[in-house]
Amino acid sequence: MRKLSFALTGLIALISLCFTACNDAVETETPSGGANLELYEFQPASGPVGTRVTLNGDGLSRVSAVTIGGGAAKIQEKLNDKQLIIEVSSTAVSGKISLSDGTNTVDSEEAFTVEYVSPTITTYPKTADIDQEIVITGTHLDAVTKLAFGEVMVEEFVNQDADELIVKVPFFEGVVSIILFYNTGTEEGQVATEQDFQLNKVEQPEVDSENIPESAETGSAMIITGSNLNVIEKVLFGEKEAIFSKNEQELNITVPSFDEETVVSLNLVYFGDQSIEVAPQFKVTVPEEANVLFWENRQIFCQSGENMANFFDLNKGIFYTPCQYEEKKSEIHLVLVSSSTNNRIRLANPNNSSSTTRVFRCDDETLPDEKMPNIVKFRNLNEALSGEGENDKKYYDAVRNNSLSSISSSVLVTEIKKATGSNRDHNNDTYPLAAGEILLVQHYDTDGNVIKSGFIDIISINEVLDEDGNTSSKSSMTFNCYFEK
Repeated sequence: MRKLSFALTGLIALISLCFTACNDAVETETPSGGANLELYEFQPASGPVGTRVTLNGDGLSRVSAVTIGGGAAKIQEKLNDKQLIIEVSSTAVSGKISLSDGTNTVDSEEAFTVEYVSPTITTYPKTADIDQEIVITGTHLDAVTKLAFGEVMVEEFVNQDADELIVKVPFFEGVVSIILFYNTGTEEGQVATEQDFQLNKVEQPEVDSENIPESAETGSAMIITGSNLNVIEKVLFGEKEAIFSKNEQELNITVPSFDEETVVSLNLVYFGDQSIEVAPQFKVTVPEEANVLFWENRQIFCQSGENMANFFDLNKGIFYTPCQYEEKKSEIHLVLVSSSTNNRIRLANPNNSSSTTRVFRCDDETLPDEKMPNIVKFRNLNEALSGEGENDKKYYDAVRNNSLSSISSSVLVTEIKKATGSNRDHNNDTYPLAAGEILLVQHYDTDGNVIKSGFIDIISINEVLDEDGNTSSKSSMTFNCYFEK
């Protein structure tokens, strides 16, 4: 009977394991089910920066963040729910390995010992232009935490591995050493080149003063042309800093928001503390009814894996990258995702599903498996002349003719139907995400009340196909947006 009991127990365990494995194979929302997050062991027990460490446990496919001794580690590969490979980063210090899935956190029983190494420099250029990418070669360069050109610090690298470091050169003065900083476990170590690195001749920026406008409307785009404008570091309207993009010949500036018409000094800042006063009496105008924000010709991208404009803030008219997610997630309203399986580009409610968040990556690490905070819904405006769409047409025409001067959610909800759709897909004929469509977009609170409303005028859907002819994650959408202030 004892043998039979053991056999039955084993059979039940096997069936249970099969059932669990089958369920795990089809489960997509793992945070609400599956194994608890556990970390049983890891190997090796020590190693320098760059060491790949294999973790064994349960629930590891849900892990979104790993630290070693409090310093971030890189998630290299999620093999399955029981095994995860991480890489020791330059910020790691000896200590326990900590895992987080966005909800739960677990620590290893044993500490990982970081073997500290000293970087060496083999080759580097002696001169460069501002913003030029230079290559430094050597050994253990993946241990470098930051770099300085004399006293000017650089903490972000273009590329970094054990043998090569690529960095963009900032402005600095004189002939300097290139200094590499690294962790020794007890203090910050340094290794430096000879004092023989300098910038090539630095050309002062110049602007075409005859093309400077006398005024511009808050939220509008304005262009300043000239030469050597790539050295411009800030654009200031009085004390307000503007968002802008630049190249050698052009600055493309978004005029910052002001509550009322204002006259300010317009200045371009470069080389740290030098500036050009472009216009001493520049007038920033505000629409007559300043409760409408207008964001023109914005382009949002799907989850290509590159650090780019993936998340849009309706209140500020700016984009955030996946690497800004933790800091800015409460300000994200629009998210664009693609699916090669369904050949679909989707404008998604950020709060609709955690699967929307986790398709984005920062530095090869997936974002937390969680819903974003903001609830945003959509509805295609009906341009019919009568019936239910009559008021829709009033707003449709105002957006299409660029004459919308006021948005009030309290009035809007009495005139037209609310937005209730969580998604809009470019391959959906009933509720299309397509060029020429105008969408009502509404931000809701958790009780179902409309906080703010606006309209998205879709200029184009830019579908990019992969090698197999399927919709690629490099696809994008270009749009204009009106939003309630």
